[in-house]
Amino acid sequence: MLKSPSVHARGSQIIRRSSTISSGKTCKARRSGQSASKSSLSTAFEGAIVNLFKSYYGTTNDVDEPTVVICTEDMIDKLSYVCDPKVIFVGKMPLTSEVVEQAIFRNCPIDDTTVNALIGCSVEYKTLTVLRLEFCNLSAEHVSTIANNLHNTRISDLSLNGNTADKEQNFFLLLEKLRLKNLSLKYCSINSEGMSMIADKLSKPSGTLLVLNLASNMLYDEGAEHAARMLRSNRTLLSLNLADNKITDKGCKYIMQSLVEFELLPDEVYFKRKRNYEKLKSVLNANLNPSEEVLPGEQIAAKKSPPKNMIKEKSSGSLARRGSSKSKDKSAASVASQTSSSQNAMLDPSYHPFINDITEDHQTILCKGNDVVINLNLSYNSIHKEGANVIVDTLKQQQCFFPTNRGLLRVTTDGNSFHAYCPSEVNEIEEILLQKARKMRGSINSVRSGSGQKKSGSKVSLLPSIKT
Repeated sequence: MLKSPSVHARGSQIIRRSSTISSGKTCKARRSGQSASKSSLSTAFEGAIVNLFKSYYGTTNDVDEPTVVICTEDMIDKLSYVCDPKVIFVGKMPLTSEVVEQAIFRNCPIDDTTVNALIGCSVEYKTLTVLRLEFCNLSAEHVSTIANNLHNTRISDLSLNGNTADKEQNFFLLLEKLRLKNLSLKYCSINSEGMSMIADKLSKPSGTLLVLNLASNMLYDEGAEHAARMLRSNRTLLSLNLADNKITDKGCKYIMQSLVEFELLPDEVYFKRKRNYEKLKSVLNANLNPSEEVLPGEQIAAKKSPPKNMIKEKSSGSLARRGSSKSKDKSAASVASQTSSSQNAMLDPSYHPFINDITEDHQTILCKGNDVVINLNLSYNSIHKEGANVIVDTLKQQQCFFPTNRGLLRVTTDGNSFHAYCPSEVNEIEEILLQKARKMRGSINSVRSGSGQKKSGSKVSLLPSIKT
């Protein structure tokens, strides 16, 4: 006996109740509130939903509460007051296969058949960009299947919260093959080994991932060290959530050191020298053999860079013309030197902070630090006064050496012991972030007034929309 969902309308949402079908009879639609006809759902989409959950309905007992819900995005948070759905489809009404935007599974055990059906639907529905499989008992094989088959879809927001994947720590495959912008892996039992493999995939300056949520795992200080190693070279990640990971002052220090100027480690110096050697070799080969391939961006750089004597001649002739505009040129140069590292990483494939963002002092090579991460969540860890002081020092250094709109704009530290015993450090952290927010608001208002735009009464958002 197979169960198929019937349609039940409630306001702007359509709730599909699990009901029994026998002798091939179809379910009747029950309506309350605003009427919603079944014809609003396309026939193809109806069949896809039934096929997608065929295995689940075949093994589920009759329940009173709705199992599958189809609704608009503004109704997601209100569903808990109405029912406890296992599966949610989110889109625009009337919902058809052309407007499905999100597929959400919660506390719904998934087997191989359902995973394959879901992948098929993701490929077919080009508007589906958000996929959440939370507490679905996914195995390591399921994670591998998702990573291998979702690369042909438009999924950019993926959540696998609550799936331990048999504790095989293969979540790094998702970063290897998918072009995600938001990845959430809460409650996935990720340890330092799993974090090390994730850090390896995210250590490149360029990438697509903007938000990474690793809350409530088992990283400890060893995992925090791997996260810091990732932040030393990654220049696209905007938000990192490491809440509830048993991180102490030691792990906090690892992370904060990557967000300010730091000294290159021996292996990083070796990488820098190797890249410089390869760059020089490719440029020489390009000059000797123009038909041979060179590293991305190197041939362009070689063509654009004129001889040094030509630069001197041009500069000597132009200095006389500049005259009093010398100070303006200096300010322009300072602005150019503060160009967003994330923009460099996206626009120039050959960009790397260990090569482009360094200063050499005697035998020490210093990198300016990660100024791209703007949101860091360290809540509910084991950070004490020493770690709080490190956070304060980091924020002060960023305030001095980074532009106003660069560096940390939000730091969440609730649930750590220093909140109760070190109120002065807590107040100092909040004050520094508030000062930065005020400066940003002032710069936004000055830009508006300079462009002649009228100031509206609405509040200005100083932070991009980030899921934590």
